[in-house]
Amino acid sequence: QAGSFRKLCEILIEGRQITVKHGHLALKSYSPKISARQMKQMDELMNTLIQHGVSAPAQGNLIRDMGIAPTDLKLFLKLLSEEVKIRMFGKNIVLTDVLEHCRSKLLEMFEEKPEIEVREFRDETGLGRTLAVALLEHFDNEGMTQRKDNSRTLIRKPINNS
Repeated sequence: QAGSFRKLCEILIEGRQITVKHGHLALKSYSPKISARQMKQMDELMNTLIQHGVSAPAQGNLIRDMGIAPTDLKLFLKLLSEEVKIRMFGKNIVLTDVLEHCRSKLLEMFEEKPEIEVREFRDETGLGRTLAVALLEHFDNEGMTQRKDNSRTLIRKPINNS
């Protein structure tokens, strides 16, 4: 019957038995199988990201320097994103801890003055300009800050940082 598969999928999703992962239907408990070699590489990737902090290497450099296959890196980034260990801002990889540290720094800066320039945020966090702007845009999209020319004003503090 037309539409039966779609209806079945909706029922299973509502019942939390299946989910949509990366545009595909999957059992809620599904996790891609990765080999011991891939698990070791993913652990090395996390250690590299932790070591670099706010200045995470570009994806191409990770592929070259760590010997990670591009398809494996793509898989690792998906898995780490799903585990909320990293956030992707375009091609920039940011550890969730780094994102939250930058959020805290920005909130501290707002305690000193009502308007923060991109340059000030960049200098305070140690981020490059491109990534500093990407994070500020993220905070704008969350409704925490609002852009005004080349600076930001605080609109509301996040609930977990109040």
